[in-house]
Amino acid sequence: MKGIAFREFVRWYERSRGRDALLKAWRSLPDDLRAQLDPDRDAFGLLAGSWYPIQIPAGLLESITWGLSPEARVALLREGTHHAVKATLTGVYRVLFETLMTPERHARYAQKIWSNYYNTGHVEGRILGPGRAEQVVRDWNGHHALLCELSIWSVTVFHEHMGCTNVKVSRSACVLSAAAPRSSRGVASRDVAPVEEGACRFLVTWDAAGRA
Repeated sequence: MKGIAFREFVRWYERSRGRDALLKAWRSLPDDLRAQLDPDRDAFGLLAGSWYPIQIPAGLLESITWGLSPEARVALLREGTHHAVKATLTGVYRVLFETLMTPERHARYAQKIWSNYYNTGHVEGRILGPGRAEQVVRDWNGHHALLCELSIWSVTVFHEHMGCTNVKVSRSACVLSAAAPRSSRGVASRDVAPVEEGACRFLVTWDAAGRA
């Protein structure tokens, strides 16, 4: 996973939960992974342009969500992802994104957007109709349940930054389970349809009346 959004999530967690809570998560990692982070530096010294073993963000997420209720876990992941993605959309890049990006272009360039955060996974996006799109992720070697859940919120934030209103993202299939995962409203879907092995499918809906 690339450090750009991961670093901002770590910063948000420390500000919202405290340094002691962050260090507790760091100490939960195996020695070899813990050694790649500097506990004395801001955001463990994570660099925006560097790549890190997926076990590091996955392990930290497991630690900070351990023992939380499903509702509390959803709230933590939602808030952290909203902050992390928004923090990467700053300055000129934010203006260009909000001005030029549309749901149609997001679907067309889904792979390029994904590759800014992960170095594995083949992503296909397509528009299903007015106010409806889907994104399918295949061959994601670094797949992890919590990182997959973060994808729900990342796609939500991207569409909100495009000016879409009433954005809802639901995961209709996951490589780990055919059970109904939660949507970006925290409500379990009853319309889960399994897809081919090794793929996760996300459905995106928004107000088709237009961008805000």
